[in-house]
Amino acid sequence: PGAQDILSMITPDKDTVLLNPDKSSSDTIVITNSMPGAVRLRIEKIAAADLVAELDKTELKAKEQATLTIRYSPMPQQH
Repeated sequence: PGAQDILSMITPDKDTVLLNPDKSSSDTIVITNSMPGAVRLRIEKIAAADLVAELDKTELKAKEQATLTIRYSPMPQQH
């Protein structure tokens, strides 16, 4: 299989997260590994201090799922 075929076997349950810009909020994405072997997941550093992204597991065996949680906590505004 080609690279695109392999990538299509690692699938999120959605491609958009919804966060409330006015207050603390969070959303999740479930990632499924449909490949016959294991894959490793990682999160690149997020540039925004008020966003945090966490994976509940970073190694997925065949047919396993991981949950990506994205949390937003707005910084107090400086006056």
